[in-house]
Amino acid sequence: MINNLNNLLEAKRMNWFIPVLAILLYANTLTNGFVLDDGIVITENEYTQRGIAGIWDILTTDSFTGFFKESDKQNLVSGGRYRPLSVVLYAIEYQIFGKNAFMGHLFTILWYALLCFILYKTLMLLLVKIENGVVIAGLSSIIFTIHPIHTEAVANIKGRDEILALLFSVLALYLAVKWADLGKRKYLAFSAVSLFLGLMAKENSITFLGVIPLAIWLFRDGGLKNAIFAGSMLMIPAIVFIFIRQSILSNAFAAESMELMNNPFLKFVNDRYVPFTPAERLATIIYTWGIYLKILLFPLVLTHDYYPRHIPIMNFSDFQVIISLFVHIGLAIYAIFNLNKSKILAFAILYYFMTFSIVSNLFFPIGTNMAERFMFMPSVGFALLLGYAIAHLFSKYQQFGAGLLLILFSFYSVKTFTRNRTWKDNYTLFSTDIKHSPESVKLLNAFGGSIIDKYKEDKDEGAKIKAMDEAIGYLKKSMLIHPVFEGSDLLFGNALYFKKDYEGAIAKYRKILTYAPDQKNAKNNLAFTLREYGKYAGETLQNLDMALASLSESYTLNQTDLETMRLLAVAYGMKGQHDKVIEILLQILQKDDKNANVFFNLAKAYSFKGDSVNEKLYLDKAIALDPNILKGN
Repeated sequence: MINNLNNLLEAKRMNWFIPVLAILLYANTLTNGFVLDDGIVITENEYTQRGIAGIWDILTTDSFTGFFKESDKQNLVSGGRYRPLSVVLYAIEYQIFGKNAFMGHLFTILWYALLCFILYKTLMLLLVKIENGVVIAGLSSIIFTIHPIHTEAVANIKGRDEILALLFSVLALYLAVKWADLGKRKYLAFSAVSLFLGLMAKENSITFLGVIPLAIWLFRDGGLKNAIFAGSMLMIPAIVFIFIRQSILSNAFAAESMELMNNPFLKFVNDRYVPFTPAERLATIIYTWGIYLKILLFPLVLTHDYYPRHIPIMNFSDFQVIISLFVHIGLAIYAIFNLNKSKILAFAILYYFMTFSIVSNLFFPIGTNMAERFMFMPSVGFALLLGYAIAHLFSKYQQFGAGLLLILFSFYSVKTFTRNRTWKDNYTLFSTDIKHSPESVKLLNAFGGSIIDKYKEDKDEGAKIKAMDEAIGYLKKSMLIHPVFEGSDLLFGNALYFKKDYEGAIAKYRKILTYAPDQKNAKNNLAFTLREYGKYAGETLQNLDMALASLSESYTLNQTDLETMRLLAVAYGMKGQHDKVIEILLQILQKDDKNANVFFNLAKAYSFKGDSVNEKLYLDKAIALDPNILKGN
């Protein structure tokens, strides 16, 4: 019975089956575009767009600096981000292929296929001395390869940092086990290099400082002595990485943010945000642990967004919290007391806890409640656990085990393949996931913004207004959950602007500046909308006083906008204030001295004042720039 499965999962067959399976499952992402955080590390990242010339900056700054381009914003996310390896690869690809989503997805798929292959080889090496180890390694590798929870990491190009971190961490484990088997120090040295590369991809790799010694202790004869030696040697690349990281992220351990989008453990009380109580915080964290287990076992509903308040504020009176707590305590107790009896199960559980610890929110904040990509590394433990369970079932109940394996393979594969298409573009992703995360401020805001972007240039005014009203509906819901979120207010103002509700848009931008006076987009949008409102007031409403008031305020906010200055000059001219017209037109000439119309209008202004000398002077300059200007005026 089990021999049949053993033959099916024969090593030579699996060596090509695993990577080919990975490629086929994710091949439909090749037509996807850039989406979500791809802008941060690729399409809107100044350093990536420099190609090879930007690599030094990538290696010596926070991973967000090339996007924000401002040092005071690089650590908006708690703890800062130093993950240069994937960004360096993006820069190299940008140098060769330019802004090319197809190539970005292709390389991400190939890296994932390589990871799945290395994971299979590592599990085979690790379990070679265990009964049914070949079957368990093969099944576990297949389960990992096809699991739908990985779509966020693979279908989204930016998720490559997860892939590379796990790839080099698993490779470090493989090389360390080879050292334990052969005693050759070169394998341990290569293991240290590999772990360092994993750390340069993402900090999560540091958890393998526990995983690798644990694996050697449980599965190799050298026991505790070899485990301790391997762990001590692997501390070297970890210390080097931490030193580099701390040197670059000088304020990586800043106080927790008081902005809900960067700290989910805040609640709005008496018109201000205050931290959760310790009990609320811990209960909410434990609740998310249960959600992780649920979507690992039954990934029926997936979403890229678990921001507040997709995850509600929980208490220990909530039964879901208590169930999650007891399940996790039970797993930990089982693993500890079965280290010798059930080595595979104990290792799988402890591996899960170790790699999950860094993203669990228990020891330090990660800036959000949870995310499916945070399960990418821990899911190896789940895959190993499930692979063991299916192999055990198959050995006793062949038909039941075969049926379960077929159902699992079919469901996971189909779910992964179909979920990939959700990552086609932002609008598709947001419009799909809003059904599953209807209480997420971030997604409500993002989907509202996506609707605005999709329809703002629509030539059908009726369709545009309808779309803006739909966007406003999502933004209003976002603001009910997060009353002082400048992102929602800004997009709300934009939607009103595209509806030509200038007064409403102006009010929204002004509101933002009351609680975020340095918000550049709000200030710029306010200036622009005041300009358009001034133009509308003058040309359509024939209200010169209103036009002048709006244009003057717009000019105060942005004194470099030539169109605002031109409109001001026109308005003052219609009011007969020719001195003001001349003053403004002369200022325009300081910025644009090749504009024939400005010289012509200056000539007209001096004509109204009876200054024939200056009238002729500026008229001659206008004609010199445009000999036909008199015909057009």
